Amino acid sequence: ERGNHRCEGDWMSELEGYLIRFRHRLRLQTAWLAYQRTFWLPALTSLTLQIGGRIIPIPDLDKFTAIPWLVWLAAVALYALGKRISLMTTASRVDLALDLKERLSTSLALKTSVSGASSTLVLRQRKDALQFAARVDSGQAFPLHWRKKQIAAGILLLCLTLASLILPNHQDQIIQERLAVQAAAQEQAQKLTELSKQIQQDETISAEKQAERGVHAIDIAKALIDKGIHPPTVYFPLIVKEAIMIEPT
Repeated sequence: ERGNHRCEGDWMSELEGYLIRFRHRLRLQTAWLAYQRTFWLPALTSLTLQIGGRIIPIPDLDKFTAIPWLVWLAAVALYALGKRISLMTTASRVDLALDLKERLSTSLALKTSVSGASSTLVLRQRKDALQFAARVDSGQAFPLHWRKKQIAAGILLLCLTLASLILPNHQDQIIQERLAVQAAAQEQAQKLTELSKQIQQDETISAEKQAERGVHAIDIAKALIDKGIHPPTVYFPLIVKEAIMIEPT
């Protein structure tokens, strides 16, 4: 009896080994079909972005065009590899695909030992299931078919997207002009920041300080007249050197 139990355990391990191999092939087939069925989706999304980028300026349009393809590749891979497929589901799919009359699923379901004549029938059934499983070539049993119409539609959309990438886009010039304006504004802001720091470093800005550089209060007043501006009173009060009196009104 122990020998029979050990033999049953060996048969079950061998059958599960075949089913695991079939499951890998089924996952590959599922991913292959899913990629082909949805190939048009990232192509259409990228083309839509390209068309939108020719209507309104979109910075880094090329990068945005590549994002749908990366999301598509990751999503389908996660769907195919992350989908849980039990050994019983695998056995049922193999039975249905190869018309095995539920040989594999029935053999997998009969894990408990049965005594007497029923036990003999179970052993025969498991042996029969193993023989069929051993003859199955997973590559031929679950081929990777091509869906030509869906692939052709996706390739057409992809070609239009590539053409849009290659052809000149007048929105690129607008983006460059905006970038140039932003760069000029940043440069001007930097200059103002440096000037503000320079002003903070100076103790005062006065005619007396300018006199040390050879510019007197009268020179400042004359310069204002040349600009058409009425100058403030200079040299008053007399107790302040190089005084300029500003009277707020």
